[in-house]
Amino acid sequence: MSIHLVWHCVWFLQAALNVALGLVLFERRSYRNFPIFVSYIAWRALESLVLLGMNYAPFISGNEYATAFAVGRAVDAVLAFAMISEVFKHLMSSYPVLRKFGIALCRWVTIVLLAVVIVLAWFAPAAGEGRLMSGFYVLDRTVNVILCGLLLVLFAFPRLLGFVWRSQAFGIALGLGILATMSLATSAIRSQIEPVARNHAVDVMDLITHGTYLCSILVWSVYLFMPQIAQRTAAQILPKHDLETWNQELERLLHQ
Repeated sequence: MSIHLVWHCVWFLQAALNVALGLVLFERRSYRNFPIFVSYIAWRALESLVLLGMNYAPFISGNEYATAFAVGRAVDAVLAFAMISEVFKHLMSSYPVLRKFGIALCRWVTIVLLAVVIVLAWFAPAAGEGRLMSGFYVLDRTVNVILCGLLLVLFAFPRLLGFVWRSQAFGIALGLGILATMSLATSAIRSQIEPVARNHAVDVMDLITHGTYLCSILVWSVYLFMPQIAQRTAAQILPKHDLETWNQELERLLHQ
């Protein structure tokens, strides 16, 4: 079986599971707790179906498909950043001042990462034969560097943020982390080797991309549908008076 055929099989499977997960999430009304995550799943399901249809439609040109693909990835990125914010706010909902401090920290981390990716883009610009798509993957690499950096910040404070490995919030962040990490690797490679016409290397990259998203869907499904364990709050991990003290001190400093 050729890589091209395997890639298409994985693409169909990923699209089907994405649609199924979206329907189950709506049936379980998971949008009450994680509205942005459910919106992300719903969008990715719609995106998969549209791109599959355009891929096999004889009247759709390559440029039209590339435009739809780029728009889809742009919306993916916006929703992915919003998902990180949603997970963070969910974990810190009991401590509004600490949450504001964490959001400010994430903003500064984003600024630093932007500086890093600008330098990276300067020293490693698009180099593939297909200049347009190579340039797109440079932008995709930029987005994924920032996503991975923010997720590292999120995972760097598990004791404070109350991450429990069997909690739904952890599962959402883990699935997104798997997807962003592999997308960073593939986009970095494709920005340097993207050809004008599809070849074996592109088929391999697409297989890896769809396979990784399939893994993320499975991770999200396991975490969202396994017997729910109550997520520990930060107050249960650290002494309650410590977090309250931090919250009060930050509030005092902000009002000085």
